[in-house]
Amino acid sequence: MDFNSEGEWDNKWPARAIEMGLDPTDAPLTEQGIIQATQAAIKIREKPKKIYTSPFARCAKTAEILASELGIGVEISTDLTEWMNVDWFWACYKHFDRIHFSGNRAYFLLEHPVFPESEDAYDMRAAQTLDALKSMNKTEFPLVIVSHGGGIHRILNHHDSSIMEGKNVGYADVFRIEL
Repeated sequence: MDFNSEGEWDNKWPARAIEMGLDPTDAPLTEQGIIQATQAAIKIREKPKKIYTSPFARCAKTAEILASELGIGVEISTDLTEWMNVDWFWACYKHFDRIHFSGNRAYFLLEHPVFPESEDAYDMRAAQTLDALKSMNKTEFPLVIVSHGGGIHRILNHHDSSIMEGKNVGYADVFRIEL
């Protein structure tokens, strides 16, 4: 809802959200997104032990749908947030602590992401998340990560850059990787 048809952040989103009676600081999952989340549960063959999700509303709702379909628990992980890009979040920085970080923890990194966040720092966060996943005990797998397109694609690129060759960030991607 906060991106336009060209896949770019829509700087008119905050005003549109207010007109629609929605929270301009956190775009919800669209009806199509709800359908895609339900379909994603079908693609997950092995029953995961747990789902880790970004605290952003659309990710958390996707994780909630997956958890309901798969009968497993969800952990909100602040280190799986969207890129803390000043161009996208200029209207809602002051809300991140209250909405996303308060009461939630970072599972893969030592701390919450900081904002504003450079693209290099976002890429480093993805690499560190992959390293943390690789260091987990095998008994914690399989698991599901619900995050944002850029974050997932960066993690995959650090794991095996050939996975992402010729692909753009999509809104509803499902990938399976072996660590």
